[in-house]
Amino acid sequence: MKVARGVALMASLLLALVTPAAAAGGPDVTVTGRLSYVVLDPGLGPDADRSAPAQARTRASLTIAGTTVPVASAVADGLAAGEVTVRVTASATGRTTPSAIAADLRSGAARIDQLAPAAGQRSEPPVLGQHHVTVVPLYWSAPPATTNALVGTTMTAVDRYFNTQTHGKIRFELTRILPAEKVTLSPEDIEYCATSQLEDRARKLANLPKDQYHHVVVLMQYNPNCFFAGMASIGQDAFGGEMVVINDTPSQVVWAHEYGHNLGLIHNAGRVCWSDRAHQHAVPLSNDCQDVTYEDPFDLMGHGWWGLAGISSAHQEKLGVLPAGDRLALSSGGTVTLNSMSTGSGLRSVYLEVGGALWDVEYHVAAGQESWIDDETYTGYDGVERTSPGAGVVVRRISATADLYEEWAVVNPHIEGDGSRFERHPVLTAGESLAVPGGLLTITVKATTSTTATVTLTTRADGVTRWAGADRYETAANIARLAFPGVREIYAASGLLFTDALSGAPVAGMRGKPMFLMMPDQIPNRAFMELIRRDPTSVTLLGGPATLSEDLRIQLDSEFGAVSRIAGEDRYATSAAISRKGFTPGVSVAYVASGLVFPDALSGAPVAARDRGPVLLTDDDTLPAPVAAELTRLQPDSVVVLGGPASVGESVLEEIEQAAGVTPERVSGADRYAVSAEISRRAFPSGADLVFVASGEKFTDALAGAPAAGAKKAPMLLVKEKAIPSVVAGELARLNPKEIIVLGGDATISPAVEMALGDYVD
Repeated sequence: MKVARGVALMASLLLALVTPAAAAGGPDVTVTGRLSYVVLDPGLGPDADRSAPAQARTRASLTIAGTTVPVASAVADGLAAGEVTVRVTASATGRTTPSAIAADLRSGAARIDQLAPAAGQRSEPPVLGQHHVTVVPLYWSAPPATTNALVGTTMTAVDRYFNTQTHGKIRFELTRILPAEKVTLSPEDIEYCATSQLEDRARKLANLPKDQYHHVVVLMQYNPNCFFAGMASIGQDAFGGEMVVINDTPSQVVWAHEYGHNLGLIHNAGRVCWSDRAHQHAVPLSNDCQDVTYEDPFDLMGHGWWGLAGISSAHQEKLGVLPAGDRLALSSGGTVTLNSMSTGSGLRSVYLEVGGALWDVEYHVAAGQESWIDDETYTGYDGVERTSPGAGVVVRRISATADLYEEWAVVNPHIEGDGSRFERHPVLTAGESLAVPGGLLTITVKATTSTTATVTLTTRADGVTRWAGADRYETAANIARLAFPGVREIYAASGLLFTDALSGAPVAGMRGKPMFLMMPDQIPNRAFMELIRRDPTSVTLLGGPATLSEDLRIQLDSEFGAVSRIAGEDRYATSAAISRKGFTPGVSVAYVASGLVFPDALSGAPVAARDRGPVLLTDDDTLPAPVAAELTRLQPDSVVVLGGPASVGESVLEEIEQAAGVTPERVSGADRYAVSAEISRRAFPSGADLVFVASGEKFTDALAGAPAAGAKKAPMLLVKEKAIPSVVAGELARLNPKEIIVLGGDATISPAVEMALGDYVD
C-alpha cells in the first residue's frame, strides 16, 4: 500500500477551548496564540552515562497574550508549531479578552479541549540559509566552565558539520557571545531545574528578531539537578524565536543535536522487540515491539554516544537539503546498489512500504563524519566479537501513517538478552538478512565494498495491502489519498453517527469522489492535513447540524469555500435527500437497508455505486414517509432489500412494493458476514480482480472505504478482528481476486487475518 506519511502541512490550527461555564451559553470568541514544543535531552554525547539512558521529554505549550500554558500531548497530537487561532467558548462572566482567557487557562477556569485547524500559515517555515547564534552565559553562583574560546571552537565545528551534511545549504554563524551575567534564582528553581527565568533573561539580553534564523543559546552554569545536557525548541519557541539551553558543556554532539531540534527535527530511536510476554528474550522484529528514543547511533538525532553521526537521508529530505536522486521510494522489491552515506552523493537510501510501515535502508562505513563507528568492539552473548555500533547496512522503520513527531527507529538484527544492552551492532553485513514478521519483506545484503552495498529487498507477493491510519479520521483521509488522488470535490460525513455516510457512499463512489469523516464540531487534525494537501474546490456535508454542526461548516467554508449540505429531519429523510440529489428517476435499481443495523448497508454500498443506484434507509417495521416518497419519485426498475427479516421486516417489503411499483427482492444470510458474502456472490458472479475487506465489528473504516470500492467496482466483504468467517472464506475462494485491500489498522483487523487473506489471492 501507499499510505503517505503525515507531514508538516500546517503551522496553523484551531484550538477549541471549553470553559466550565460553557453550558451557560456564552458566545464564542477568537484570540491568537502560538503553539510550541520544547525537548529536554538527557544522555547525549560520548560522556553520557550509557548504562542508564534517560528518555527525552517533550513539552507542548500555548502562548496567549504573553501567558504560556501547558498543552497535553494528546491535545497537541503531533501538529506543527506556529501561530494558531484559539477559539474559546466564553464563560457567563463575559471574560473574552486574550489576557483574561490566558489567565483562565492558567488558573484552570478554562481548559483546552481539542485542536482543530484554522485559516493561516499552512507549512513549516524554511530553514535553508545562514543561521545566526547569540550565546548568553548565565549563572547564579559561578560562571559556566565553558569558556568563550570553547564556545567558539564548538561553533566552528558545528558550522563545518552542517555545511558538509547539508551540502552547504544550512550554515551556523556565531554572531555574539554576551558577557556572563549573574541572575538570582530561588533554591527551589535550582533544585527543580526551572529554566524559564534564564530563558526570559537571555531573550531580553539578546534582543533578536523573532524568526527561524536567529538562535538564542542560554549557556547556563552547570546544574546537576537538571537531567538534561541540552534542551531546545522544535522550530520556533513560544515567543517566535529559536531557543537552546546548554547545561554547561562544549560538546559538539549536544550543540549540533539541539540545533537539529531548532531546525524542526525530532529524535531517532531504536526498535526493541520480544518473543515472550515477560520481555526477557529480545528478537530483531516481532509483533511486540517498542521504540526507544535516541537508540540510533547513525543519525544526528540519536544519542551520539560513540560520536557525532551524519544526518540520515530521511532527515535530509525533511530539511530540504537532500540532492535529487539520493533517496528512492520503491513500489516493489528489487536489488539496488547503495552508495555509503559518507560519499555524500548518489543513491544512498531506498524505502519501501510494507505491512503498514515504511522501511528505510542506508549503508554506513567507517569514513568521513562516521569514521569512528568501528572503533569499539564487544563480545556478544554468542561469543562473537562485533564492532559497536559498526559498519553495515542500516534498516529503519516508521509507521506509514506517522504523524509529524513520530520517530524513525533502527532495527537491530543482532539484539541480545532482553534488549537493554548498550553495546550493539544494529547493522547487516554481507550475507546477512532481516525478515519482517509474516514474511512480507526480507532485506538481504548481497555484497559490500568500502563505498557501496548491494541489497535485495524481497516482498511477499501475496497481493494483500492495508489502508489504515492512526484513527478513523486519518484512515478515511488515507483512503481518499490512495483511491481518489487529485480529486478536489469531496463529501464529508460524521465519524460518530454512521447513517448519513451509508447513504452517501454510493453517490460518492458513483461520482468518483472521496468521503472524509468529520467530528461534530471540528475538522479532525489528521483529516485536515490531507484536505490542505488536496485543497478541495467543493465540500458536501452529509447530515444536518445535529450531526455536523454549523461551526464545522463555517470552519470548512473559511478554509476551502463552496460548502453545501444535504440533510433531512432524520436519518431516513437524509437518505432520501441524498438520493434525490444524486439520482434521477428511472434508475435501474434502488437498494434499501436498515437504518438501525449498519453492516448490510456497508456491504451493499459499493454494489449500489457500481449499479448507479441509491441506498435508502428504513426502519425495521415501517417504511419512513420520506423514503416511500423517494421510491415513488425514482420509479426504479428493481428494488433490492439488504438483510433478513430481523433487520427489515416483511411489512416493509409490502410498503416498498406500493411505493416503487415493483416487487422487492431480498438478499439475506444467517449473519452480517453471510449477508456480505451473498451480496458479493449475486453482484459478482464471474469473480473479481479486487476485493475490499472491512471489519464487521467496527464500521468506521468501511464507511470511507465503500466509495473507494464502489468507484473501483469491487465487492466489500466483512471479517472479524481475528478470524475470517467460513462463509466469507468461501466467497473469497470463489472470487479468486488478484488483490485484496484491508481497511483499517491492526486493532480492527489483526495482522494474522491480513496474512491469512493472502491465501485467497491468485
